[in-house]
Amino acid sequence: MKQRYTLDLLQTPVGLGVVCSTTVPKDPFIIEYVGGVLLETDAVECVDRSFQVAMKTKATRQGPTGVFIDAARCGNESRFINHSCKPNCALFELEWTNTSRLGIFAQADIHSLRELTFRYYESKLSMFTCQCGHPNCIEHRM
Repeated sequence: MKQRYTLDLLQTPVGLGVVCSTTVPKDPFIIEYVGGVLLETDAVECVDRSFQVAMKTKATRQGPTGVFIDAARCGNESRFINHSCKPNCALFELEWTNTSRLGIFAQADIHSLRELTFRYYESKLSMFTCQCGHPNCIEHRM
């Protein structure tokens, strides 16, 4: 999966965020979410789980287990993409060269210098207070 867009980090009211210097049309691949690969048993023991993204269940000798990508210590710009209740990107698990990977794709046209966002999984949302500001924000529904 080749990254075609130049991404930059910027300071946002909620911490670092990611923008693209050019307009991204709807649908193309933007960046791979990368980090360390952890089995579920190891992932739950981590102190900081805020950079973990779950992948589908894998078969192991001990039985089925979840697999996580953990970008807390290593990764790329994708680890700084913030949550939004109305995201402009989506995260998809892909099979690429016989390996499962997580790709981030534009789900709407994204104008240059607009912050990239995707919707975090429900388990991850419990780790912080959403500050996306969207009228249908999960914080307003609780």
